[in-house]
Parts: sequence; structure tokens; C-alpha cells
Amino acid sequence: MAATLAAHIERNVVMARLRGYRSAVEMILAPQQVPEEVYRTILSVVHDGMQPHMRRLLRLKQRVLGIDPVRFYDLQAPLDPTFNPPLSYDEAQELILAGLRPLGEEYGAIMQAAFRERWVDRADNVGKRSGAFCAGVYGVHPFVCMTWQGRLRNALTLAHELGHAGQQALSARNQIVSNTPGFGCAALGGLQGARFFSEAPSTANEILVGRQILDTTTDPRVRRLVVEQFLGTFTHNMVTHLLEAHFEQRLYDLAEAGQPITTRTILDVQGEVFARFYGDAMAVDDEARLYWMQQPHFYMDLYPYSYSAGLACGFNVVEAIRTEGRPAAERWLDVLRAGYTLPPLELARRAGVDMCSPAPLERAIAFFGELVDELEASLA
Repeated sequence: MAATLAAHIERNVVMARLRGYRSAVEMILAPQQVPEEVYRTILSVVHDGMQPHMRRLLRLKQRVLGIDPVRFYDLQAPLDPTFNPPLSYDEAQELILAGLRPLGEEYGAIMQAAFRERWVDRADNVGKRSGAFCAGVYGVHPFVCMTWQGRLRNALTLAHELGHAGQQALSARNQIVSNTPGFGCAALGGLQGARFFSEAPSTANEILVGRQILDTTTDPRVRRLVVEQFLGTFTHNMVTHLLEAHFEQRLYDLAEAGQPITTRTILDVQGEVFARFYGDAMAVDDEARLYWMQQPHFYMDLYPYSYSAGLACGFNVVEAIRTEGRPAAERWLDVLRAGYTLPPLELARRAGVDMCSPAPLERAIAFFGELVDELEASLA
């Protein structure tokens, strides 16, 4: 596994030199149409901003769950494991449609069609792949694949994947197949510029639905459960994947400096990345140093950092919709209709989010901090 990863890293370093780029990062970002300065800003701002909040969250888990020390696998341990109420698929449908109502009638009709026409493969079948994803057939409709287990987390996951479906459906109505996300080469990552923006429509949906629950529930345990789900989404996008990006960047730095990428080097880099971020809030053991072995994103060339960009963009879009109402929603729908006819930073700008600035990242990080504050107060 280490030899495979090292070969991929070293191949990109060699190809960048042969093609006259200053670095492998510059070569990879060129077709993504993302300036290197934006990429490095995301890595530094999100890392340093999320670090203190994440350490607080881990210390809270240590206290509430009686864990000492906290280990890598404890990151996903629920703080209230006895409370996980069931949620039927029909109830989830009502929840999602209500949460997405601010996006208007056309978008709502697409979501209703997804449920009515059974775009979602939700059965827990033998041999079914794990996770959730969305892809489509141009001229037909998008398809969502996930496993429904009857919990709130599933509803937010479904809202997330329907965000991809909504963008695919709207762009398919307005664009040719090669400019439509989720179809043809776009579904396979052929449109590399799509990566930076691809998680924005999905996370926007997830945040809209989660916000709807927080705004309407009167049950403190339900609210705490939703807060935990939100924290899980932000942790996945702005911690897990962000640390993958730091790990990946560190390997490129070493390879370009002429250092061989050995198994020991990879294990040490993984441990150093975790130790730098989590500090004494988490014990980095030998098992944690093996994390890199399970992640295919490293073979997709600087994919992990784009999750932070997508979440920050989606979060800021939702905040604008909640503040401005219909004008912000219309801007967003126009962006979804545009497909990938524009560079990713221009798509975000037309939605009202300047991803060349650290401000959208900082606002998303601040929201994460507020959620940790609320969780701490609720479990005081």
C-alpha cells in the first residue's frame, strides 16, 4: 500500500517537472482552475481555526463518556448513545421537503419527483457498497444510492445527496451533457474544475434541513442530537478531509525535496499530522497512523481540501438565504442551472460567496464553534 501511494506521489512530481511546473501542486490545480494561494489559504485557515474547537469537543467526549485517553476511533462516538429515535422514510421526506422550501417551487418539484419516482435506492441489500452517492443518466434523472437505516442521520445524508441531484437535474435542463455535473465524464471526475464546488450544493441542502429542525424542535434531546449531526458533518468535511489534505501536501513536499517516500515515512507523516492538530486531546496510536490506507482520495489528486471549500460555500449560501430570502435563493438556483459552464470560484462568486477571501471559511468555523458551545452548555 505504501509503495502504491509513493508511486502515485512521485509520478506527479516527475510529471510536473517534465511539464515545466514549479510543483506538483501547481500542475494539479491548473485544470481545477483554482489558484494555489486559495488552496493554501484553505489548508491554513481551516486547520488553525478548527483546531481549538475540535480539541474542546474531544475533551467534552472524554468527560461525558469517561474515555481516557480519547483515541482516533472515538471521534464518532455519540455523546448520548441511549437517544437515537427512529425516523421513517416518509417522515424524512416531509422533513426534507419542509427544509428545502426556501429554494422555491421548481426545486421543490424536483425533490418531490425524487421521492415519487423512486430515484433513491435505499434498501439494505447483500453486497451493496457502503456510503452514499449520486449519479445520473442525462435525459433521464439522477440516481441516489444509500442504505436507509431509519435514523435522523440518514435523513440528513439523504438531503445531502439530493443536493447533488438537485444541481444535476437543474443543470441538465439548461446545459449540454459535458457541462452537467453527475453525468458522463463529470461523474468520473473528468471535469476537474468541478471538485472545488461539487460539495457546495449538497452541504447547502444538509444545512437547510438541519437548520429547519433546530428552528422548530422544542425537545432539548432532539436539538442536541441535531447539533451532534451538524458537528459530524463539519468534522467530516473540515477536519477529516482537511487533515488528509495536510498529509497529502506533506508527502508532496518530501518527494519534491528528494526524500524517498517509504512505509516508515508515510506512517510518521500521518502521526505528525494528527499530533499537530489534536495535541494532547487525542492519543495518536499505531492504529491511527494506518488511517491513510483506507482513503482512495489520495489517488484523486488534491481532492480532500475541496470538501472544506464546498462546505464553507454551502454554509454561506444558506446564511444568505436565511437573511435575504428569495433574492439569495434565486442567485443560488441560477448557479445550479449553470452547471459547470463557469470556473468554480466564479460559480461561488455568483452565489454571493468570495472563496478567494478567508471570510467564508472563518464564518463556517465560527458556526462550528457555536455548536460546540451549545453542546458543552447542554451537557454541563
